[in-house]
Amino acid sequence: MKTKNIRKTDLLIRALQALRHAKTRTIFTALAISVGSFTICAALSAGLGAKSYINNTISDRGDPTAITITYDFTNSQKPKDYTPKKYSDNTENNNTDQINNSKNVVSEQNSETFYNQSFPQNYLTKVKNTEGLDQIHYGYFIDGRYFTGSNEQKYKTSVNTQIDKQAIQLSTAIQGVDSQYILKDNEAFVSENYYKQLGLNDKKQLLNQQINIAFFATPEDEGGSLIHKTVKVVGLLNEAGARTYAPNTIYIPYNMVNQICQNGQKCQFISLSASVKNGYVIQDVISKLKVIGSDLTVDSMQSTQEDLMQSIQIAEGGLIFFGALALLASIFGIINTQYISVLERKRQIGMMRALGMHAKDISRLFRYEAGLIGLFGGFIGCVLALVLTLFNPLLSKLFNITKPKETLLIFDWVSSAGLLILLIIIAIVAGYFPARKAAKLTPIEALRG
Repeated sequence: MKTKNIRKTDLLIRALQALRHAKTRTIFTALAISVGSFTICAALSAGLGAKSYINNTISDRGDPTAITITYDFTNSQKPKDYTPKKYSDNTENNNTDQINNSKNVVSEQNSETFYNQSFPQNYLTKVKNTEGLDQIHYGYFIDGRYFTGSNEQKYKTSVNTQIDKQAIQLSTAIQGVDSQYILKDNEAFVSENYYKQLGLNDKKQLLNQQINIAFFATPEDEGGSLIHKTVKVVGLLNEAGARTYAPNTIYIPYNMVNQICQNGQKCQFISLSASVKNGYVIQDVISKLKVIGSDLTVDSMQSTQEDLMQSIQIAEGGLIFFGALALLASIFGIINTQYISVLERKRQIGMMRALGMHAKDISRLFRYEAGLIGLFGGFIGCVLALVLTLFNPLLSKLFNITKPKETLLIFDWVSSAGLLILLIIIAIVAGYFPARKAAKLTPIEALRG
């Protein structure tokens, strides 16, 4: 007696019923699959979140084409003394505190401090002549000493110069000032922690305050003078982002320091920063700069970003690999489960064949069952990975991430959906041999058990 092929929806319903009858075995097999699925989905979420965080962090720092060129003094044959020098505050000179050189302690007569060496002039000339560079700035040595708080108390501080196109994380600022703002003369960004030293009740009261700072632009052991400047606070540095710069910092305008240093002729500097002109490939410019000398280190935000992305991809790939191993092990679990199911349901298979069910429908039924197990296992793993993203607030607090939209775990819906489809296909392939065995059973053989 010939019968029509059974509809796929009916076979799907039968497959669900069969899995429900063997739910314990089905659950454990699905859980085995979920381990690999969860590992892969979690790796994708962590990778996507980390890439997003790095992209946002790099963009917050400013121009991605910015290049930093640093001269390496470690190959210098001249001895260097890193011993801290004594500082004498001599207030006899109106606005300038001179250094009492007789109190400077140097461990060796012929030693030179690190900052007594500056960027070589021949290298500087070659860098300036490199095609494709724009807006070269000197990385001046600035030795911040103190700022004057309430009751004329002096508090230690570090002083940095703001570089053009350098973005600085601000917690708050006056109107018109943001992270991309270029400081004007006698303006400054200061640490939001300074309000207490200035006798204020709230950090926002720091804005528009005039504060006095003291720093060296020429090293004190070279007879440098302590420079005093009065600056107006126009923005507060986000202390949560202080890991990207020294805590308790004051940022002053580059032009202010550049005028003091007379365009690089007076002060020491060991690094340069520049940006790449439009139309030039940043890697080509970096290659030209590296040819100048082996003791030059050339970095860029873009290359840093690429290195970080590569590291993330390696870590992400490692986790995916271990997830794939777990899935590989679960494939054998599906095969084993389906073979047991075939053996247990021999009489049922014989009855279906006796009633006219085609062998291909029997095979399709068992493949559907395998595919559903893969779907259930993959779905459980993806849901667990999605639940993991609920811990983002805890991770943000742990890593001092203050931006509300910045998360370290971002669930990848597209990749997860693709993973589910892949798992269904893998499970169906894994169930092929048990399904083939079931399809080859004759009605008489099957009914005999």
